[in-house]
Amino acid sequence: MKKFAKPCLFLFALFAMSIAMSGCSGSTVIDSINKILGKKPATTQAPTPAPAPTPAPDSPTDNPADNPSADVSADGNVCAVTVYGSDACGRCSSAQKYLKSVGVAFVFKDIKKDSSARTEMYDKIKKFGELPGNSIPVIDVCGDMIRGFDQSKLEELLKKKGLLGGNADKPVPTPAADVTNACNVTVYGTSSCSWCKKAKEYLKSKNVPFADKDVGKDQAANREMFDKAKAKGLTPHGVPVIDVCGDMVLGFDQGKLDQLLQKHGLAGCSGGSCTVENPGS
Repeated sequence: MKKFAKPCLFLFALFAMSIAMSGCSGSTVIDSINKILGKKPATTQAPTPAPAPTPAPDSPTDNPADNPSADVSADGNVCAVTVYGSDACGRCSSAQKYLKSVGVAFVFKDIKKDSSARTEMYDKIKKFGELPGNSIPVIDVCGDMIRGFDQSKLEELLKKKGLLGGNADKPVPTPAADVTNACNVTVYGTSSCSWCKKAKEYLKSKNVPFADKDVGKDQAANREMFDKAKAKGLTPHGVPVIDVCGDMVLGFDQGKLDQLLQKHGLAGCSGGSCTVENPGS
């Protein structure tokens, strides 16, 4: 053993000196020693990468903007307002003016020009259930439906849906002076008037509800008839006098009556559900 001790010490010292001069790391020293001893260099095993997370299955998002099935209106509300009517309908125009005046975004669909809009309207009504009234406009406020233009009812519904801030004390701008809240048909006549009877029968055949006021029995109705006619620059010389949403027809002129019914969007009620009032009797 002593015979080989000095050569081994000399070789080890020489090896250590070369390592120090080269500035090798500890791992390099170990690899060099293993090489001298005839062993394979130790290999450092890289850590196994963690498996990529499995994507979660598709699920509904809480953000309506990320969900294509959400119905988002132009002002960002998770609902939409749609007015079904026609360009010739005065009350439809009034409803649109009101919605604009209170800053509520809406979509207007003309059921006279677009058959798909008409079908859509009736499908919604059928799904919603019983909808009082018989004419346009029909207004869909986030799934709730109302027929006709009743400003107070529409305002209440808009507040319910948060489209007016939900503040019952919030002042609502008054629509323009030409906006009316209701559209009614009134027949002024007498019980002995054959043309009055024909006019009323015609309105019934068109499923248009009307008020029947007998000016022969009701002096207030007689004054009302003359006042309305005078406001339009007309002078009645007989009956019937028919008031269609503020437009007056003297006598039973079926052509003119049809024009006014079309103008005001009075499409008629269905299923014989017309109610005819007779405050003059």
